[in-house]
Amino acid sequence: MTLRQKLPHLHYARMMGILVVFVTGGILHLAAQVPTAPTNAVPGGAATSITNSIASINLLTYRVGPGDKLSFRIEEDRDNAMARSILLVTPGGEVELPFLGRFMVAGKSLPQLTKEIKELLEKDYYHHATVRLALEDVAPKIPSGTGPAIVVKLKQIRVVGAVRRQGYQEIPADEKYMLSQAILKADGFTSFADGKKVRVIRKKTEGGSTEQVVNVNSILIDGKIENDIELQPDDTVIVKESFFKGF
Repeated sequence: MTLRQKLPHLHYARMMGILVVFVTGGILHLAAQVPTAPTNAVPGGAATSITNSIASINLLTYRVGPGDKLSFRIEEDRDNAMARSILLVTPGGEVELPFLGRFMVAGKSLPQLTKEIKELLEKDYYHHATVRLALEDVAPKIPSGTGPAIVVKLKQIRVVGAVRRQGYQEIPADEKYMLSQAILKADGFTSFADGKKVRVIRKKTEGGSTEQVVNVNSILIDGKIENDIELQPDDTVIVKESFFKGF
């Protein structure tokens, strides 16, 4: 195992529409073109360009913002599901990082984030960590005409606890997003998850919240789809651990 690198170099690559930044020894790389932003209809019937492409991004200066989507991997631990994730930036500008938990990314560049995450991982978890952080997609933005583009707020839910991939998930447009889908998208339960008592916390418009407990095992194992529930934006799904494996 090599000695910990105190002053890592940064690599960049932009291929197939994805901006990739990783920390190791080497030189600076920039490459490839990406598709142009599509034209879509917006309320009012006017056609306008909705910017959700990486085509116009300056690789060196882009600042991550709410609604952006990142991919994360630790090269030395690629066989561990915990060491790779798709990260959706929350409206508050955070992502749920493996090992590190909630982490503020908004307003920071990808090279800056890669360096910060590497240092934190090497402080408590790894002797040496090659962090690969990629910009998979940017939040859709509608040009305002007079000022900065308006970010289109994404609908999302959060899954935490005894699942293999915790974090925020985007609710697909014009689709019902069911609790069982959210668990599957989180790569399923861990070995000691209590799949019979999954809690869904829902905020109320007048303040406070409601809680519903669902037996997700009965849906995924027994096929009782009538027990499934539709998730709403800003729901939080909590999976607790059981004292016994597989319960």
